[in-house]
Amino acid sequence: IENYCISCGLKLNTNKTKIMIFEAGRPTHYDFYIYNKRIEIVESFKYLGIQLYKNGNWNRTQKNIAQHASFSLHNFFVIMNQTDLLTSQKMQLYNTLIEHVLNYGSEIWGCHKAPEVESILSKFCRKLLYVKRSSNLDAMYGELGCLPMYIRRQ
Repeated sequence: IENYCISCGLKLNTNKTKIMIFEAGRPTHYDFYIYNKRIEIVESFKYLGIQLYKNGNWNRTQKNIAQHASFSLHNFFVIMNQTDLLTSQKMQLYNTLIEHVLNYGSEIWGCHKAPEVESILSKFCRKLLYVKRSSNLDAMYGELGCLPMYIRRQ
């Protein structure tokens, strides 16, 4: 990288440069230097709002996304309680406002079922239909004409 930067007349900011080695199991130890300065090796890295972890596991990333969507869903419930909309209109608003938050970065992690992400949709469906937590998810999805999140991501 250093040779490439020199040949192209570029200069890396070594204070902002980090390295993350994707690996499972015991960590390996390497030292990387650019311009004779040691580059920090990190365990995780936030790239375009998606937290990447060195073990390649997406559970924590999906939990973070679900938590952000949960905040949005709470605000959406407040608005929903103040307005008189049809169920289909509420579903459209959910798809427009909340689903995009839930699917953010799914191009990277989307092949996983992500139960935390799915729970946001089920929470919304239960609130919309005024049913108990023990109600069948498939029946709720059928009633509302929607699909589980992981199917839509695929």
